[in-house]
Amino acid sequence: MAVQGNYAYLGLGTGLVVLDISDSLMPHRIGYLPLHYPLKDIVTAGPYLYLAEESDPLNANDSAYLRVVDMTNPTAPVEICSYEIEEGDISELTLNGRYLGLIAEHIWNKPDRLEILDVSNPEAPVQVAVYPLPQGVGQASLAGWIEDYIYVTLSEGGVFILQFTPPY
Repeated sequence: MAVQGNYAYLGLGTGLVVLDISDSLMPHRIGYLPLHYPLKDIVTAGPYLYLAEESDPLNANDSAYLRVVDMTNPTAPVEICSYEIEEGDISELTLNGRYLGLIAEHIWNKPDRLEILDVSNPEAPVQVAVYPLPQGVGQASLAGWIEDYIYVTLSEGGVFILQFTPPY
């Protein structure tokens, strides 16, 4: 779930539900966007939503997608782009200015990793950095992103502090 202004966005089954929460005692549904699979995370940035959609749990070779949705008209959300994570799953998103970080989880032969995308053009995210994460140490979580430092925690213990230097 994410909240921005008078709107709340939540994954419900295989769709994105938009709620008008301007009256906190009477929130009501005003928009809906169907998706292929349930959402794992939502990040807001101005008139855009970045959605981490699960991969098909019945197909280990399936890809997960980062969906970019234009919310200029909250009653009619429009997907403007998708970014594919091949043979993997996206577990978490974080945004820092024009850069979006995502944890791509291992499926088959791809290592877990933190990917950084430049989303200054929401219609065409561009990968600008990849940080491999160690195998066998549990699920990784994005604990924070402060200035040029990204903090990744591991469920089996440990913290990675990664320095991200923007390419331009």
